[in-house]
Amino acid sequence: MAIMDLNSPVRGQQIDSNVPLIARDMRTTAKQFFDRGVQKSKNGDYKGAIEEYSQAIKLNSKYAEAYNNRGADRSRLGENQQAIEDFDRAIKFKPKFVDAYKNRAISRSDLNDPKGAIEDYSMVIQLKPNDVNAYSDRAISRSSLGDKKGAIADYPKLIQLEPTKIGRYVFRGDIRAESGDKEGAIADYTQAIKLQPGYIEAYFLRANTRVELGDRKGGIEDLEQALKFAPDNKIIAKRLTELRSAIGK
Repeated sequence: MAIMDLNSPVRGQQIDSNVPLIARDMRTTAKQFFDRGVQKSKNGDYKGAIEEYSQAIKLNSKYAEAYNNRGADRSRLGENQQAIEDFDRAIKFKPKFVDAYKNRAISRSDLNDPKGAIEDYSMVIQLKPNDVNAYSDRAISRSSLGDKKGAIADYPKLIQLEPTKIGRYVFRGDIRAESGDKEGAIADYTQAIKLQPGYIEAYFLRANTRVELGDRKGGIEDLEQALKFAPDNKIIAKRLTELRSAIGK
């Protein structure tokens, strides 16, 4: 969850000398409550932080950052529905509030609302086109809904942004394998192996995918290679024995 730690109640907002002194004092006090909330949250006192943010909101009912932070700490305590209500208010008062959309997406996912999460991740991407986590999390949400095509569609941008991150290729390979694109899956596992030659999981996954395509010999070669890197791995050794027995080797 993203916690905002700002120097003013609203980003870029300056104290207006023309505002009556009482109003200026009220605004400053709201900021003090907000800062206390940030510190308590950092210390793991989420209930205390929520109380501080609530006080800040009483003094500044349009304090978007306070709503966002209170929602984040409520989510940490498992109060996801209340958290979503806070994120709703944060977005109402600050429509381009990227962190609030991210946080709401997480709470929606926790409440088993992947469609709602996808909407929020899409808004994050619209506001911040190079946000890696938004693409990754949207792909996961899409995959959970069975939208394998949509999940795969997020990966070209992900890989463009993080071309050497092995997990991106492995996860896309898994989705491709599940959707029936075995050749595409093998290509992804192969790329993962190129990036990290000792990555035994990629060898194991590629071996199983090759076997599913009828290439038992290729599967055996992958498992033999994996065992060179992890000679004590019982799962790989068992799978290799099964394949060898199947072809009488």
